[in-house]
Amino acid sequence: MFVIIGLVVLFGCVFGFYVNHGGSMAPILEAAPTELGIIFGAGIGAMVIGNSLDVLKAVGAGVGKTLSGSAYHKQEFQDTITLIVKLFKLSRRRVLWR
Repeated sequence: MFVIIGLVVLFGCVFGFYVNHGGSMAPILEAAPTELGIIFGAGIGAMVIGNSLDVLKAVGAGVGKTLSGSAYHKQEFQDTITLIVKLFKLSRRRVLWR
């Protein structure tokens, strides 16, 4: 989910500010794959220049984990929220603080 949100923010900022400064979207829409390649290439190149090999390996591992999906399931999230609600109710009654 955060990957999708990140991509929306990325493209929104890049193309939004481009249009805001008077740029025309017509050339970008005609050569969309080329423009996307330029944007991603510039981002990856800047990341490679600005970071060490250890950081780049960690980023690669993180991207793999991000795209592989969640290790947790819906029921685990629901159980956690239920536990937190019960703990807050107990703390309101000051049972935990006696």
